[in-house]
Order: sequence, then C-alpha cells, then structure tokens
Amino acid sequence: MTDMVSSDFFVVPTVFFRVFVILSHDRRRPVHVAVSEYPTAEWVAHQLLEAFPWDSAPRYLLRDRGGCYGEKFHEAASWLGICKVFTAPQSPWQGSLKKLS
Repeated sequence: MTDMVSSDFFVVPTVFFRVFVILSHDRRRPVHVAVSEYPTAEWVAHQLLEAFPWDSAPRYLLRDRGGCYGEKFHEAASWLGICKVFTAPQSPWQGSLKKLS
C-alpha cells in the first residue's frame, strides 16, 4: 500500500474522451484508469471506490480543484479514510500528470 496517490483528468484529442487516472507516488505507476465522455461527480466517486477496494486506500490523495470532483467524491474519500491534498488555485503545473513529461 502506498501512502500517497494523485488523480487527474486529461483529454484524448482524437477521441474526445476524458481519461481519469490515479497514480501511485511511490513508483509513479498507474493504479486506476477509467474513460468517460461526460464524467460526473458520482462517476468519479465510483472510480475512487473501484481503485481502492477493502483496506487498500492510501493515506493521502493529491488532486486539483476541478469541477468533476463533487460532494459524492468527498464522501467516498471520507469513507475510505483518505485525506485530500489540493494543488494551489490556478496552478496547472502542479498537477500530477504534468510532472510525467
């Protein structure tokens, strides 16, 4: 189990889907990947629950302040015991996927 993961969305320009990725910070490997044309807060919360079944949830989740994360996502993170860490407002270079390139 890792102590910190990060989540982010990116768009695949040729397909026009939004890809949701959760990365492990210990090895910078994908933990969970999901694709949706129109992600909702409920869908994102479901992806979080699918990524960390049983007692495999990390201690911290780094994420931006995007509108796709809603109240359902916050509830799911609380159920799993995850503490959310936010990037600074209007700081896209702090996103987890931006650091991979």
